[in-house]
Amino acid sequence: MKAAKLTLGELREAIYAGATETIKSLIKAGALAKNNMSKLLADAVIANRTEIVRLFLEAGADPNVTVSNPDEGQRGLTPLMLSVDLPEKIEIVRLLLQHGANPHLATNKGNTALYDAVDCGNQEAAKLLLEAGCKPTGPILLGPVYRCEVELVKRLIAAGANLEAVGTSNTCLTGRTALEGAVGDRVNDAALLREMEKNNQSGREAMTPERIKSMAWIKTKSLASLEIIRELVKAGARLDFPSSLNSPLYCAAQSGDLAVVQLLLQAGANPNAAPGSYYTPLQAATRGGFIEIAGALKAAGAK
Repeated sequence: MKAAKLTLGELREAIYAGATETIKSLIKAGALAKNNMSKLLADAVIANRTEIVRLFLEAGADPNVTVSNPDEGQRGLTPLMLSVDLPEKIEIVRLLLQHGANPHLATNKGNTALYDAVDCGNQEAAKLLLEAGCKPTGPILLGPVYRCEVELVKRLIAAGANLEAVGTSNTCLTGRTALEGAVGDRVNDAALLREMEKNNQSGREAMTPERIKSMAWIKTKSLASLEIIRELVKAGARLDFPSSLNSPLYCAAQSGDLAVVQLLLQAGANPNAAPGSYYTPLQAATRGGFIEIAGALKAAGAK
């Protein structure tokens, strides 16, 4: 098959097959127009063909060409957005930025390359995009908070992420802010650990190596949640009833989390904030038998 007679479909097949030498020969022979290379750039990115991406960019392909994804109703997807789904594509992210990819472009749904990188948990790509000046938008913090990605949370906060964005049905932490989510996850982890320890002591469940490993992972995750809570509080996250009836302080007091209670009180959380017609944090701590927490709340003015 002669190079000059390759159709776009055949060129896409060559890209997905990783036929780098074929593409190189076509470019050298002048058999690929720039507009065709631009159209094919997205395919090379999706296929994770780093060298083909490099060839196209060096030959003048437009790094900001856009494509659509009809299945998801998205228009305006750029090669940069398509490069952040997998950590293995990090060199492609670098190449695109080096050749003028605009990190600020957004799809018709408002998603940017940074939003997609964070959503995919691609921390290295997110770091590169933040360094390129990309600004965090929307409820971008919620995914990293849910996954306990401390360093990414710090970077996003430093870049100005919205601390009060509330999760939707399309995001993590539906109906909650980042602080509520972090406190809630720590509460849930503590409850799970208590249940596992209780079952072990009663002989209901044996302490197998897998169970020990699972408990260690939960403890590590809980410590990460505490660090995230500390960062959110330090950055000025709203402490009292950010979006729901249960304040973070109430949740922490009810579950016996002294570390979080102390952190929130030191930051100025209202010790008497009661969720609707329910108990105050002090009443919740007293009912739970958490004497030290009750003392901390009284010292802060709880009644």
